Amino acid sequence: MPFLMFLLYTEALYSQAFTVNIKPMYYGQIIQIDHPVIDSLQGEQVTFKECKFYLGKFTLHSKDTVLHFDRYQLIDIENANTTALSFPIPPSFYADSISFLLGIDSLTNINGIMDGDLDPLNGMYWAWNSGYINMKIEGITPKCPGRNNLFQFHIGGYQAPYQTAQKISFALKKSQSIEIQMNVQNVLEKVHLSKEYQIMSPGKKAKEMSESMSTMFSILQ
Repeated sequence: MPFLMFLLYTEALYSQAFTVNIKPMYYGQIIQIDHPVIDSLQGEQVTFKECKFYLGKFTLHSKDTVLHFDRYQLIDIENANTTALSFPIPPSFYADSISFLLGIDSLTNINGIMDGDLDPLNGMYWAWNSGYINMKIEGITPKCPGRNNLFQFHIGGYQAPYQTAQKISFALKKSQSIEIQMNVQNVLEKVHLSKEYQIMSPGKKAKEMSESMSTMFSILQ
């Protein structure tokens, strides 16, 4: 059995980097905040007003090395600088697989308010008993019967049985750079915006939607 190195790289700097680019999509169209896109199934217009979410606890695997990055990054589709992630790697490291969390783990939630990307001033924190909001998706579309045709999904919750953080894993082809495509229609198709257009607190519906959210992501390399 080969020797497996498990390395925690949170602050170490290397000349090489593994890069991850997040590409938000809706039926093959790139999502831009306040720019309408078309639901190609029904031909209806959707305008996203907000799309923010946490990714963290990234782990890169190769044949004999595991690199773990113990941090979270707040991805805000309105801010292109947040959709490009970079992780320092040793020379000649190529990843065979990648895993990460969509959302904030329970331990981080119970540790209380933090700073940086986890600062409550980012608008992604409810309260100590509810914790962090893992993902916000808001927008307007004519098929939504809500006020001003607005749909709002603020998905979070860390307490059993309604934990909403989701682990996502992908096999890779010895990579140092990947693009993660985020297909938002995978979620909105399942909730049927004409009937379900608002989830704003932890609970059964939030947990179910978090499971759908994990299916949004796919790898391009």
